[in-house]
Amino acid sequence: MVEELEPVLEEQACLLAWRHRLPVRIQGKLDEVVPREGELGTDRVLDLLGRLIPPRHEARTVVSRPAGPPLPVRPPVLCPGCPHRASFYAVKLAAGDRDAVFTGDIGCYTLGNAPPLEMVDTCLCMGASVSIAAGLARVEPGRPVVAFLGDSTFFHSGLSGLINASYNRARITLVVVDNRTTAMTGHQPHPGTGRTAMGATGRETDIVELARALGIGFVEVVDPCRLDQAVAVAQRAMAHDGPAVVVMRRECVAGRPRLISGWTTTGVRNVGFASRNWVVRPPPLGDA
Repeated sequence: MVEELEPVLEEQACLLAWRHRLPVRIQGKLDEVVPREGELGTDRVLDLLGRLIPPRHEARTVVSRPAGPPLPVRPPVLCPGCPHRASFYAVKLAAGDRDAVFTGDIGCYTLGNAPPLEMVDTCLCMGASVSIAAGLARVEPGRPVVAFLGDSTFFHSGLSGLINASYNRARITLVVVDNRTTAMTGHQPHPGTGRTAMGATGRETDIVELARALGIGFVEVVDPCRLDQAVAVAQRAMAHDGPAVVVMRRECVAGRPRLISGWTTTGVRNVGFASRNWVVRPPPLGDA
């Protein structure tokens, strides 16, 4: 059996064969005939099937084709116009020449580890940026530590770490990159959007009020695309004697109405987990 990811179907087939005492041989990932690591591309699957399925007729003549040129390497990058890029740049300017540590988290902003930003020194799991930052601040008390956390991850698993940092007075700066959605996994709503998973209107949970309720003494909101203001706020937060929270709020560029070469795109809210679709209206005749 050849299947992507975990051998779910293979395990069920083995169970059925054992339960019904079927005299069949099942091969796949469980007996390491099919590798569990790497991708199952076309060439790999053809090779596996050739070994698993005996030929029943004379093999066809395969015409070899010359190999094409190697494709250029293209690492994943933040979207053009992504506000996270502005947030990273503002904090980078605020840190200056200081040997700061930047703890990252799970989300689009994990891509901040790549050049030229290079603003993610650690990345473990959802919510870990705050806890790791609090720990590092204890080990190296004189070193600036800045944690980055998305708004959806903040609600998902960042609160417990922030409570701990507040209670133990860890001198860290938490930058919540608030793009008003769960962008990486499909723009699902979260408690900060004021909309439920089924599209109904809900009570919006304010990150600022929540941070202040946890005892954070320094909490400010700034638009990261207003660079001078964002840098100034980040500098004040890093100078604060205790935990500080900076909410860098700017809507995800993939969810904003845009004008592209005269074609208007209007964001339309939708119910369910697909939070936005795009309706594209062409310009009037003669204006294109």
